[in-house]
Amino acid sequence: MGRIKSALEREILNQRAHWFNWSPVILAFGIGAYFELPNEPNFSPYIWISIIAVCGFGFIVFPSIATRVLFGATLIFCLGFCAAAFRANHVSAPVLKYRYYGPIEGRVIAIDKSNSDALRITLDGVKMGKISAKRTPDRIRLSLLSKAKNTHIYPGSIIKTIGFMMPPQSPVEPSGFDFRRYAWFLKLGAVGYTRKPVGVLEPTRQSLDLALFKYRMKFSRQLQKNMPDRTAGFAAAIMTGDRLAIERNHVIALRQSNLAHLLAISGLHMGLLVGVIFGALRWILMSAPLFLLQSNAKKIAAIGALIFAFIYFGLSGFNIATQRAFLMVSLMLCAILFDRRALSLRAVALAAWLILIYRPESLLSAGFQMSFAATFALVSSFRWINNHRQGRRKRWFSPILTVVLTSLIAGLATAPIAAAHFNQIVHFGLLANILSVPVMGTLVAPGAILAVSLMPFGGEGIGLWVVDFGLDWILTVASFFSGQQNAISGVVMPKTWVLSLAMVAVLQFSLWQGQLRILGLFGICAAGIGWYQTQRPDILIADRGSLVGVITPEGRALSKPKGAGFVARIWLENDGEKTSQSSAHSHWAIQKPPLVFHHWSKRNSPRKIHCKSNEIHVSIVPQEIIGDCVIYREKDLDRTGAIAIWRGQNGEIKKIDVTLSRQKTRLWSPLGGSRLIARALYSIGAY
Repeated sequence: MGRIKSALEREILNQRAHWFNWSPVILAFGIGAYFELPNEPNFSPYIWISIIAVCGFGFIVFPSIATRVLFGATLIFCLGFCAAAFRANHVSAPVLKYRYYGPIEGRVIAIDKSNSDALRITLDGVKMGKISAKRTPDRIRLSLLSKAKNTHIYPGSIIKTIGFMMPPQSPVEPSGFDFRRYAWFLKLGAVGYTRKPVGVLEPTRQSLDLALFKYRMKFSRQLQKNMPDRTAGFAAAIMTGDRLAIERNHVIALRQSNLAHLLAISGLHMGLLVGVIFGALRWILMSAPLFLLQSNAKKIAAIGALIFAFIYFGLSGFNIATQRAFLMVSLMLCAILFDRRALSLRAVALAAWLILIYRPESLLSAGFQMSFAATFALVSSFRWINNHRQGRRKRWFSPILTVVLTSLIAGLATAPIAAAHFNQIVHFGLLANILSVPVMGTLVAPGAILAVSLMPFGGEGIGLWVVDFGLDWILTVASFFSGQQNAISGVVMPKTWVLSLAMVAVLQFSLWQGQLRILGLFGICAAGIGWYQTQRPDILIADRGSLVGVITPEGRALSKPKGAGFVARIWLENDGEKTSQSSAHSHWAIQKPPLVFHHWSKRNSPRKIHCKSNEIHVSIVPQEIIGDCVIYREKDLDRTGAIAIWRGQNGEIKKIDVTLSRQKTRLWSPLGGSRLIARALYSIGAY
C-alpha cells in the first residue's frame, strides 16, 4: 500500500507544471454532471456547503500531495456543479405551457434569420392576450412569414401582431439536441410565427444596449450601400454581426466548404483584428523618434489593440462567440503588458475557467468546444515546433508553411467535434481554408480597419474595395468546392460519451508527463470504436405522432412525404444520410414485411383494424385497433415525447427509449419547469 501511495504521489508531482491546465477539465466534469442528471438536484444547501468546506479544508491541511490534489479536484468538481445549478436557476423565467394563437406585443431586442431564410425577431416586455403577466414569457422568438417586406422593423421598436406561439420543442429523439434547454438559458419562453401584418410603435424609452444595437444596424445598412450586392451581406456579417443581407446560397456554399466559421465573429476575426492593429501600432511606434515610445512600443501597441478589440466587441453585438474571443484576446494582450508569454496553455485554461464560471451552459455548445479545441491544438503544436526549431534559420517558405500548418492543425482538431454536432464531413475543407484564411488576414481584415478609420472623412471606399476583392475571392472558393461532387458526406450521430472520451483522451496524451500518456491513445481508439459501432434506432416516433421513421436496407424510411419537415431533417442528419424527406418516404412502402404502421390521415386510415402481435401502430386519428400489437396514440406520445425503439432479428422489441423519461423534472422540461421554478430560490441561497 505504501509503494502504491508513493508511486501515486510521484506521478502527481511529475504533473505539477500542468495542474492548472487540468483544472478547467475537472470543472467541466462538474458542469457536465449537472446537465446529465435525470432529475433536478434537491439536496439541502447545507450539504453542498459542507462538501465544499471539507474539500477546501482538506486541500489546505493534509500534508500528502496525493490527498491534497484529490481534495482540490473534488472542490473544483463541486464548484462546476454548483455554478451550473446556480446559472440554471438564475435565468429561470416563465415558459408557455400550451399552444397559443392570438395578439402578441413586445419590444424588438434582436433581428436575425431562421433556417428557412425568414426574418425572425426576438421580443421582450411581452404581452399575449389574456395571459397574466406572471405566466407570460419574458422573451419570445417570432418568425415573420408574411410576404410583405418588414423593413420598418428596427431595434427597440414596439410591434403588434397576431401569431401562433408554442413552448420550445423537446428533442426530436431521445439523446438528441434539447432545444428546451437551449431556450431556457436564453430566457426564451415561446417560439412561433405570424403571417399577419406587423404594426410598429415608437418606444417610450431607449436603453443603452438597444441604442448600440440600433447603431449597429444603421452602420450595417450604410456599409451595404457602399458595396456590391454579392459581398455586401458578407461584409456586414463579419464587421457588424448582421447576417440579414447575406444570400442563402452563399451561406450554403460556405457551410459545404467548411468556411462557415468566417461568417461568425469569433476567435479568427478578433485575432486577425488584434494582430493587424498590434503589428501596425508597434511598427509606427518603433519608427517614432522618441526613445520612450520605442522602448515601450510593445506594451503601448497592446493597449491600443485592446481598445480596438473592445470597440469591435461592442460593434459586433456582444454575442456569446464574440465574448469568448474577446476574453481570450484580452488575456493575451494583458500577458504582454505584464511581460508574460502571450500564447500559453495557462492562458487558454484561464479563459476556459472564466467562460465556464460565467456561462456554464456554453460547455455543451459546438462553438465553445471547437474554439478551445483549435486554440489548444495550435498552442500545443506550435510550442512543440518552436522548441525543435530553436537555432535554425527561417526559410523563405516559412510563412506559407505556417499558414498551411495552422489550417491543418485547426481543421484536424475541430473536425471530429463538427462531425459529431453537424453530422457531416467536408472533404475539401482544408484546401478551402488554405486558400481563404490568408486572404481574410491579409486583405479583408486590414481593409475593414482602413475603411472604418477613413469613414469619418468620407474615404472608406478605398478600404471597402479591398474588402470586396477579398470576400469575392472567398465566395468564389466556397462556390467552387461546394459544387464538387461528394463535397460532403454524412456521419452517424455518436453517443454523448464518445465525444467526451475523445476530448479527455487527447488532453491525456498532450498534457500528461510520463509513460501514462499512452492511455490517451487507448482512449482515442476506444472513442473511435464506440462511434463506429453506434447503432441508430430501428424505429423513431415523433412527439405527438406527427412522423414515423423505420430503418430499411435502403436507409431511413419516413411515413410522410412532407410535413414535420424539421423532425425529418434532423432524423436523416443523425442517421448520416444526405437525402430529402420525399426520397426517404419512397422507402416506406417497401418494408418487408410491413411491421410499423402510421395512421395520420382520416381519409386513408380505416376505422377498424385487426393487428398482429409483432406489429407497431402509431395512430393520431380516431379508430379502433384490435389485437395484441403495440399501439401508440397521440395522448400517449404527449406523455412520453419522441420514442426510439431497437428491434431484434426476429422483429421483437429489445429496447425502448423515451425522451421525457430522460429528464423527468429538469427546470427546462415540461414537468420540472412548472414545479421547480417555485422553489428555485433554494439554489440561489445555496451558492
